Amino acid sequence: MAGLELPTRGEVIWPGFSTIPAERAQDIGVVFQSPSLVPALDGAENTALPLILAGVGEQECRDRVAEALELVGVSNLAAKLPEELSGGQAQRVAVARVLAQRPQLVLADEPTGQLDHATGQHLIDVLLDATARIGAALVVTTHDRTVLERLDTHWTMHEGRLRSAATQGAIS
Repeated sequence: MAGLELPTRGEVIWPGFSTIPAERAQDIGVVFQSPSLVPALDGAENTALPLILAGVGEQECRDRVAEALELVGVSNLAAKLPEELSGGQAQRVAVARVLAQRPQLVLADEPTGQLDHATGQHLIDVLLDATARIGAALVVTTHDRTVLERLDTHWTMHEGRLRSAATQGAIS
């Protein structure tokens, strides 16, 4: 969906987005299972990195980084290196990095997979709240039923194909 890999056949279409991966990249943010923070950069610098690479101006970059770190509740960790952060804190910085880009779509790949239950539930709270605040759609892949139950619509995949969809309250 993010266009990180080309499909072996067919195409990935998302309403309102270009079918050309390079053109839609700015509209899609990806939260990976592992935070994937750059070890030599502190929390603010990790959050700013995609903005800098996209050519966002210095003041706007600072403003967006501060806003994103605040949204996920880690403003106080902006000067900390990844090695100084807990797993949950590092994952929230990774979420801030995505939110600072102000994407229209946030894809979260097993975002709670390496976290304890309480930290994972808090991260889902953060993702749901923050994406609502910036007006982004949120797609989460998960094997965790407690995460699934927090989301409005659920799709099941079987052998690489979408099998079924359900809305909240219709989960069996």
